Amino acid sequence: MYYIFNAEHIQRLRQSSAALNIDLNYSDQEIKYYLKKLIEKNAFNGAIKILLAKNINSSDLIITMKEKNINLKIIKKALI
Repeated sequence: MYYIFNAEHIQRLRQSSAALNIDLNYSDQEIKYYLKKLIEKNAFNGAIKILLAKNINSSDLIITMKEKNINLKIIKKALI
């Protein structure tokens, strides 16, 4: 199984959270780890949306999935 979730996606998430003054309390490696586990556990083949919600004392990552028929043969980047 291949994954497209590269450094640019995480960087954009970090820039957005900083612009909104929301602490992103997860490292890049943690975000990749949780995404990989979620995808593998659900045998998922589709699109993922990551939302960052600000609470009074912290923030939460919310990951949603939308199934699509993606041709995995054309995907060349893998989440490592």
